[in-house]
Amino acid sequence: MRSLLGLAMALLFVNGCADGTSSSADGPRDSGPRADAARPDANVADGPDPTPDDGGPRPSAIDASATPNRVTCGAQSCDTTTQHCCVTTMMPACTTTCGGMVDLACDGPEDCASNQVCCATPSMSGVRSACAQDCTMMQIQLCHNASQCPSNRPVCCGPMGATTGGCSPSGACN
Repeated sequence: MRSLLGLAMALLFVNGCADGTSSSADGPRDSGPRADAARPDANVADGPDPTPDDGGPRPSAIDASATPNRVTCGAQSCDTTTQHCCVTTMMPACTTTCGGMVDLACDGPEDCASNQVCCATPSMSGVRSACAQDCTMMQIQLCHNASQCPSNRPVCCGPMGATTGGCSPSGACN
């Protein structure tokens, strides 16, 4: 379960630009202290202790096996052909519909139709994933290893120990 919540936190806060900046319609800006740095529950994500330079755990390179039509959901494994991994009030469960803070319909391109990728959409209320032709600029392409990532984001990064992460620029993770 900690890896699932760690992935959600990584997608929300860690998987931005590798140089500590973020982009907006006005252009790049310094993001300042990370939103998770001052949160008392920031230790929910698996990974090393926060580093002094940015206040958050560093993402790690992920090199895991793909799991076709399966999403790890705490101690369970959901069949993505009929279920989502849903987290409500901190308890993950395989469900057919979800209104929780984490709603994973896929965790990599192997859960999608041919020529589709799995895109996570982070928001202030949580993370949702779904299959699409391409991910938008506001989405993160989910992966299990670098071979599932495009050339402009060639590294699969996520919380230490996780089997799912997000495609990231070179140098974005340890």
